[in-house]
Amino acid sequence: MLRASCKVFTRRQSTSLLPQFHIKDLEFLRDKGITGLYSAKGLNNVWYDKADYCRENLNQLLQQSVNKNALLSCFLNKSLEKGSIQVSDSSDNIDRLNQLISTAAQSCEGSESFTVDHEIYNLSTQLYNHHFAMSSLNSSGHESNRIYKPDASELLKTHANTNVSIPLSHDAQLFKQIKSSFGSLDQLKTLLINSSLAIKGNGFTWLIALFSKSDSKLFLDDLYVVNSYNNGTPSDRLKNGQLDDFRAFIKEGNSNTEFVKDYHQNDSFEFVPLLAINASPYAYLTDYGVFGKRVYLENVWNCTNWQTVASRWPKEA
Repeated sequence: MLRASCKVFTRRQSTSLLPQFHIKDLEFLRDKGITGLYSAKGLNNVWYDKADYCRENLNQLLQQSVNKNALLSCFLNKSLEKGSIQVSDSSDNIDRLNQLISTAAQSCEGSESFTVDHEIYNLSTQLYNHHFAMSSLNSSGHESNRIYKPDASELLKTHANTNVSIPLSHDAQLFKQIKSSFGSLDQLKTLLINSSLAIKGNGFTWLIALFSKSDSKLFLDDLYVVNSYNNGTPSDRLKNGQLDDFRAFIKEGNSNTEFVKDYHQNDSFEFVPLLAINASPYAYLTDYGVFGKRVYLENVWNCTNWQTVASRWPKEA
């Protein structure tokens, strides 16, 4: 397992090598927060401050990396007329960030020591996870949610799922697959919340679709709920301990279709993340206090933008 570096970054003015990673629906909420989920201070803690920190330190690290050109190529546009190179600031920046994660992972593989590129990988995955989770939320929030800090009695309460619903047509592919994979929306909600509660440190709970690949075509196996810890992601290129058990579980034949099992034996399958929930203490302590994690998670469920989640379903499937 890779050990975290003890390097301390300082804030300073530097040339920006990376574009901004805005979430369009949240751009104007920095001073307002999200109704029924985050106060302005809570939103800044969980997103704006975190994104600024990651981007600022990535800019510094990219200047130091011996693989600087290869890493920066993920974000550069080449002008055919002038032969110049310009930083891209287009809407696909988060996809380019994913390319940076993959490129940094390739640079790190086989290295026995912790390098600058490992730092780049960690900060990139951190930024990706936060962006993915925050862009899964409905910026208008949920009026009936309450933001408050419960006392210890909250831990003893029994929470029953009532009138669980999502704003998707019953004919929608995602809705049908949720029913097929988990039995009901109640069961999915319970599994997501309980999985998030099981994370005691920093981490994310993911709803992922497992697909097998054949001739550029994706074949759906099933939906799963999995946890990642610290800077781990569903792709899990370097932090192999986090999802290796799940990969082994699938390769042993624990999937829903015989056709898909054949591809699993050859590792020709991939995880497609659909939803991420930030289960880290800093995501809820500001607004919900020490005993308010479940209240926070209930509010996240109510503020999830299911149209965005559904849009992540791959077109090739």
